[in-house]
Amino acid sequence: MEAGKLFQEIVIEQRGDTINSIGESVASWSTYASCYAAVSNGGGSEVTNGDQINGVFDTTFKIRYDAGIRSSMRILHRSRYYNIVDWSETDDRMEEMHLFCKRQEDATNG
Repeated sequence: MEAGKLFQEIVIEQRGDTINSIGESVASWSTYASCYAAVSNGGGSEVTNGDQINGVFDTTFKIRYDAGIRSSMRILHRSRYYNIVDWSETDDRMEEMHLFCKRQEDATNG
């Protein structure tokens, strides 16, 4: 792996639940790892949700291999959130992996 190509900093977050002041379970996100990645944007599309049109963007993050990555996690990159849809190792040596993500353009990042 060429380390110089992984130059964009990302934060990988994992979802957890916390209890609010009235005893309700509320979803929360915490940092799983911070690392550097190569980022490739693959285009986008639009999705209609009721009266609202949201943009969906396909983005791939290439990072050093991490066996703990799950599709239930998300990535924070340049103040935007990306949901991990799938991932794959790039070779048999498990030195690096691709995280296939979708960025949802809406008011919520939960």
